[in-house]
Amino acid sequence: MLNYCIFFSGEIHDGFTLEDVKSNFKIHLELSEIQVNDYFSGSEIMIKSHLTQTEALNLIVELEGLGGVCCFLPIEHLLLPVGVPINRRNEHRRKQVRRTSS
Repeated sequence: MLNYCIFFSGEIHDGFTLEDVKSNFKIHLELSEIQVNDYFSGSEIMIKSHLTQTEALNLIVELEGLGGVCCFLPIEHLLLPVGVPINRRNEHRRKQVRRTSS
């Protein structure tokens, strides 16, 4: 089963005011004033991760109802910086030097 992440970049739906959406997010997600400002700074923020597809869709519906435009992606599709191993355990095993019997 894939794990999903929810992202938000401060975009709001037509018919909502910025102040209303900020207030809705603050109450619903229990955010501080600083966190609310971060959410609406224009930078993409990961709201929640490691969700099932059903959980992610349910949260998207809730947040869209609050006036925010959100998206979700499977964690496997997120791009990692070059050199970051996806599975560190396997990466470590590849680098091990086999002992030779003496």
